[in-house]
Amino acid sequence: MWYLCGMNSEQQIPMPPSSVCLIADKLVSNDRQREYGHPFEDFGKTAAMMTGAGFSWKGQPIGPEHIPILMSLVKISRMLNNKNAYHKDSVVDICGYMKTAQLVQEKYAEEEYKHTLFAKENPTECLKSQNE
Repeated sequence: MWYLCGMNSEQQIPMPPSSVCLIADKLVSNDRQREYGHPFEDFGKTAAMMTGAGFSWKGQPIGPEHIPILMSLVKISRMLNNKNAYHKDSVVDICGYMKTAQLVQEKYAEEEYKHTLFAKENPTECLKSQNE
């Protein structure tokens, strides 16, 4: 069992680690993709709007790979700034955003996306480090 960091003993709620990840994986892989499409395309639209509004990531245009990180930070901020810090749905959302980050990196590795505006010089570098 694990507990959300920073919670006092009265707030700690035991939760098997696989439960939130399994829920998130099901949502991202099925429900959300049917509703919003692949995260690469969906987050690409959001990234373009954010870049158009003047936002950047370390001086560079926002890319689809940045959106799941930013969305996770919103969830984490809410959890840290709420007296009832633990919200299972927020933990599920964070797991889901990390899954979408993986899906975006996998899309970058596909041949047809290697030359897109946001493609990395070596798009599989992130995936290699996870598998090594």
